[in-house]
Amino acid sequence: MTDDITELGLRWMAARRRGDARALDAMLSDDFTAVEPGGVVLDREAWLERYASGELAHSSLASHDVRVTPVGPYAVAIGVQEEERTYRGRPSRGTFRVMQIFINRAGRWLLQGVHTSPLVGRPAPAGG
Repeated sequence: MTDDITELGLRWMAARRRGDARALDAMLSDDFTAVEPGGVVLDREAWLERYASGELAHSSLASHDVRVTPVGPYAVAIGVQEEERTYRGRPSRGTFRVMQIFINRAGRWLLQGVHTSPLVGRPAPAGG
């Protein structure tokens, strides 16, 4: 199960780098929710629209120190994400602690939610 979540996480990052809203759509639960670094909460439709419209584009996106914890039909992944992106024409870069919540529906893992917080200073390992 941990391997399934890790593989889904890799596909998720690759689709975001490509700006592939269609691939991302297939990985999300119907009730997906994202909490962005500034505290803004986005529902599934609003989150996907940023990729579909091209207003959000990543030139670099990578994760490391990811730890996956199974919890019944759910799994929680916590790690560090580093990115360079352009949002509405404005470039930015950052390092973030990211928590993803996955749900298994009918034998298929989907991303239920994601919470992204800016990291200040050197990131500690996900387990620490």
